Amino acid sequence: MVEARLPMATRPPRQTRELDAAGRELRDAQAAMDVYFRTELGLSVSPAPLDINILQTALDVLVQADDLAYELSEPSLCPAPCPPGLGDLDARPYLRTIRACLVDEHDDLGEPGPWFEHAGERVYRMYEQVGRALAMFYTGQVVKAVCPWCSGRTGDMPVGGAYTWRVEVLPNDQVAIMCYGVNCNPPADQVGTWLWGQPCWPITMWPKLAKHVMPEHERAARAREAIAS
Repeated sequence: MVEARLPMATRPPRQTRELDAAGRELRDAQAAMDVYFRTELGLSVSPAPLDINILQTALDVLVQADDLAYELSEPSLCPAPCPPGLGDLDARPYLRTIRACLVDEHDDLGEPGPWFEHAGERVYRMYEQVGRALAMFYTGQVVKAVCPWCSGRTGDMPVGGAYTWRVEVLPNDQVAIMCYGVNCNPPADQVGTWLWGQPCWPITMWPKLAKHVMPEHERAARAREAIAS
């Protein structure tokens, strides 16, 4: 997880050319237009030169592991590692402390004790979060595409634009995409089946489903046109 972060981008070279009054006016106008038309769908727009999802997952796991290691180390008298410093994302020292505390409890009681139950659920949540961030699990993966039939409308985003498609494993162990958007009702000839009241596309229909997804650059262009109008 720590190694999955992308390297920081190199600093762009400084511009040494002097601008006259007309050049500065043109530069300011271009900057104002860029800010005006920029949206979250804009091309080449990124808040940071790294994978934000991986970074956030690594930070979440670090915080959870640090908290759990501190909780277990106090009653077990195991030495707790120092709190993480600024920029530290490596949760492994805290996970090793958690394991050492649980092993000590097992050795003392001869069987799993109450700490196992206390720590098991929290460790499994970390495991699931890391697995989803690294695309190791099918169930629950978010498909980063806006549904063409419900336009990505949800209770939190009634105007649309949310990623409402999720990859799910069906009861027959078949992998499928389901839309969890509000009032998503694709035509009968465009949907594979319905499950739990939601449209569902088995993996065999994914090539057909992909043809209905609007490319990112086209959605960005339409967003700019809507702002301009």
